Formats: sequence, C-alpha cells, structure tokens
Amino acid sequence: MRQRIRELYQNLKAYRLEAEVARRLLLEARFDVICAHRTGFPSVDVILKGMSQKRADLLGGLKQPEFRLHNNLSEGHMQDYVKKRKISGGT
Repeated sequence: MRQRIRELYQNLKAYRLEAEVARRLLLEARFDVICAHRTGFPSVDVILKGMSQKRADLLGGLKQPEFRLHNNLSEGHMQDYVKKRKISGGT
C-alpha cells in the first residue's frame, strides 16, 4: 500500500509539469482505488478512509497544478520558532 501511495504521489508531481485532462482522470481513479482498498489492518484502513474523506484537498493539485503538493516550507518556517520556544521555556 505504501508503494502505491508513493507512486501516486510521484505521478501527481509529474502531472504538475504536464497537466492533461486524461491524466487527471486517471490519477483521480487511481486515488479512489487506493482509498477503497481494505488491507485488514485497522490502522491502515482508518488512514485510507481519512484520505478518502479529504479527497478534494489531497487532489487539489490536479485542478490547480501551480500549487504545491506539500507544506514543507510552512513547517520549516515554524521550526525556528518552536526551537526558540523550547529553549526559552515558553512563548
């Protein structure tokens, strides 16, 4: 399952470079198949169900390929603040 999700993510990144309607429909269908799959492991199945419920957010990059698929830059900016807060013992 992890490999399928990684492959989907790589395909979503590739889609950003060359957006086509046919590819978008294929990626949406692959996402739905992944989320509909049940592994028999409750923790994994809960995550897949949660992904399905957040479909619009997770696949938002298909409608607007110029947006990033992750928020790593935002989290990176927060790391400095969190480090300083931990060192000083408060806000």
